[in-house]
Amino acid sequence: MVQRQCVLQKKQLKKLNFKKIKGDNILVGEVEGKTTTHLFKFRAYRNIKKMDFVVAKSKDNKWILAQITEINIYPDEKIIASCNILGRREDGLLKIPRMPIKPSSLIYQASEEQIRETLCLKKNGLYLGKLESTTDVKFYIDPDNAITKHIAILAQTGAGKSYTVGVLIEELLEKNIAVVIIDPHGEYSSLAIKNTNAKKTDLQYYEIEPKSYRVSEFSPDTNINKEASKLSFSDIGLEANEIIGIFPAKPTPTQTALLFGVISELKQVKENYTLTDIINYVQSTESTAKINLINLLELAKSSNLFSKKPTSLNALVNRGNASVINLKGINSQTAQISVSKLINTLFSARKSNKIPPLFLVIEEAHNFCPQNEVLCTSKIIRTIVSEGRKFGFGVAIISQRPARVDKNVLSQANTQIILRVKNPNDLKAISYAEGITKQAEEEIKNLASGVALILGCEIPLFVNIRTRKTKHGGQTQTLLESKKTQKDEKIYFKINEKYLKNKDKSIKYIFVPCYEIRIKDKLFLFDAIKGNLLFKNNNDEIKNIELKITSDEKKIISVLIEEDCSEDELFKKTKLLFDDFNRAIASMTKKNIIKQNKNKMCLNIQTIPDLQKQIFDKNLFEFNIEFLDIKIMAPKILSNIGIKKNAEITLVYYPYINICDVLIDATKE
Repeated sequence: MVQRQCVLQKKQLKKLNFKKIKGDNILVGEVEGKTTTHLFKFRAYRNIKKMDFVVAKSKDNKWILAQITEINIYPDEKIIASCNILGRREDGLLKIPRMPIKPSSLIYQASEEQIRETLCLKKNGLYLGKLESTTDVKFYIDPDNAITKHIAILAQTGAGKSYTVGVLIEELLEKNIAVVIIDPHGEYSSLAIKNTNAKKTDLQYYEIEPKSYRVSEFSPDTNINKEASKLSFSDIGLEANEIIGIFPAKPTPTQTALLFGVISELKQVKENYTLTDIINYVQSTESTAKINLINLLELAKSSNLFSKKPTSLNALVNRGNASVINLKGINSQTAQISVSKLINTLFSARKSNKIPPLFLVIEEAHNFCPQNEVLCTSKIIRTIVSEGRKFGFGVAIISQRPARVDKNVLSQANTQIILRVKNPNDLKAISYAEGITKQAEEEIKNLASGVALILGCEIPLFVNIRTRKTKHGGQTQTLLESKKTQKDEKIYFKINEKYLKNKDKSIKYIFVPCYEIRIKDKLFLFDAIKGNLLFKNNNDEIKNIELKITSDEKKIISVLIEEDCSEDELFKKTKLLFDDFNRAIASMTKKNIIKQNKNKMCLNIQTIPDLQKQIFDKNLFEFNIEFLDIKIMAPKILSNIGIKKNAEITLVYYPYINICDVLIDATKE
């Protein structure tokens, strides 16, 4: 069949008597049958694919861009492709030709430049992937549009939604944009870990390299999410609207009036009143509405969200840093109150320019701004999607159930990234978006995982989402997960050959999880169980110490990790009070964390040599082995020592030999 097709193609090319290649455009066929100003069909004489871009000359001899929407092969092996005409770029506008393309016109494969120019695609910005086409065209989103006009990412489970969100966040961090992520399932902390499992061919195709990013993790309950820092807020001087915003249920008009009245009176007698003061004041009133109002106030107080030392805005919002709000295991009521208070706090701070422009990612948005229910988070999310663009406050609405997301919120997202969706109600919700046709709706049902339909350009575009630079934390867990896969991909420091030659069956190897953290030319090693610093002493013995760092000491470390500087320079850069600075310097010197070298203050945290590593293969390992579980995540370790700069983080296992309950360093000579 293939030989016969080639013969047909050669005969046809000879009959037509034209060159196979014209400039950068490869000839693919000839127009056949009826044509219109929007549609045409052509007979293909080369291999083509659905969604490929092609060009033809119009009556006035100008290139017209079209896209293949369907391909049919007939019994005589004739290949007929159906195309939608996209148009040509004139005076900055995409225009459809007024006259149909002539039958028998020659059809060429579109060049990258023709596609970019006609569709007005940018050559830089947020790099999401490549167009679904034979032509190699990278697709970018304008970062300014992302922040000012918002984004929605919609897909059913397993279609690549979280993976796509990860790609988007990587690109935002590359542009030094501050990102805050509402993470109900605790899957985005992996942005701090390089993607070591990516295929080399995929990395080459998308022209990227594995990379890790700066991540801070917070949670309302650190007993559940032990690797996170505590997320808390100040309850000093709360306004009535703020308090109502964190109530799990809407108060009655009488309760609302009582709350406003109480706070108005409190302001006159106490400037820095707290939630406890409000409760006591309500208790002292004679209103019949006070009992239910006190219950609501007590519920807000019991959420454990308020503290005398609340999470600072500078810790939450930093350029080039992703702050993950880990809500994994948090009950829905506490999660609602946390998110409501957080967004209100961030929006208020952004309006007064206390924090830099930021991008808020709301995962499982249907749980925070549902269509048929008003939650404490609903009002503030509606506000930020309608007003946030004025203040540099961008939002990404992420959901696997578009039909359940508030339509007022969804309609504010000018860029929509849609992956596979099959639920009829969800498709109906998506179809409200401008540019969705019945044909595109059918395509959405059958999209392969990792392929997205992107709306927000002049025409809908299908894009292959690129490989992630960081580890994907949102993989679906299976019941029958291979133990071999769990073990074989672990990286460990190379074991000395002399130990491997010993075939004693009683020997057991213990592999301790560690984080190798590289910042500029410094390489640190921390264990992933207690978070202690590991280093080798002068006798080549592995030692560990617990670094107990105060908040003031963290500020000093964050400066010295960049460069050594004099004590006066260090004082100015940390912006600490004089007494606090001197106290921190004395403490850090005593703990041997810093030292003075030629009138310069410098870090004295122990580093470790760049040791050889290898991937664990159970088939080549004849001993008893045990890999210890990770207890603390790398972002928490970085937070504990005050490092906020981009750090290259590698999870690596340190090998020990257990002989008669004595652990021996297996890397030693």
